[in-house]
Amino acid sequence: MKKERSKSRSIQSELLRMAEGFATDKHSRPAGASIEWNRKGTGNLIEDWEFTNEAIKSLLSEHYKNKGNPFTQVKIDSRDQLGDYLRKMDYAIIHTSNGHVFRKGLTNHFGDFPEKNRVSIRSSKTDRHQIIIKSGVTQHSSAEGVFLGSALFMEEKSIRDFLGIPEGISTVLIPSHRRKFNNIQVEIDSMLIWVIGNHTYIAIFEVKSDS
Repeated sequence: MKKERSKSRSIQSELLRMAEGFATDKHSRPAGASIEWNRKGTGNLIEDWEFTNEAIKSLLSEHYKNKGNPFTQVKIDSRDQLGDYLRKMDYAIIHTSNGHVFRKGLTNHFGDFPEKNRVSIRSSKTDRHQIIIKSGVTQHSSAEGVFLGSALFMEEKSIRDFLGIPEGISTVLIPSHRRKFNNIQVEIDSMLIWVIGNHTYIAIFEVKSDS
């Protein structure tokens, strides 16, 4: 294994090299009963090979003495967290119901937040801020739901004004979760839902480290 800047990047790149080897017959293909790899097509394409968390565990065992959580090695929030080989070969990792697959085209799976025409909301610093600060809830957790829930509590009026939610309309905050679309798992930090008449509105939130 070629070691990169982090364990997760190294493992991601090694998995891509393995799938590449299976597709080009440079490596022996896994047996049909393998618990680490599933063939989803002819096997002649990298995209035909689905790897499971067992494959990640094997690499952790072989190269890192079983140190590391297999479930976080392919948890990727931005393209900067991808292995160098994935970036070079232009592949992203997509989560499926039974594991993970590689998909060509980083621009198809990662987007950039626009630099222009951004709207900034100035903090109101009301008594609600002091409640959150004194509770310490944001100091002991980096979970997206904690930050979004706290932000909605502290800046409810500003957020509602920004989203155009009329007064008197109730909202529902859906915490971070995964949703399935066509056998692909999508991770959503949080959603805010409200109903006006016969229309249901959904705002999807994405939390970044400098939020």
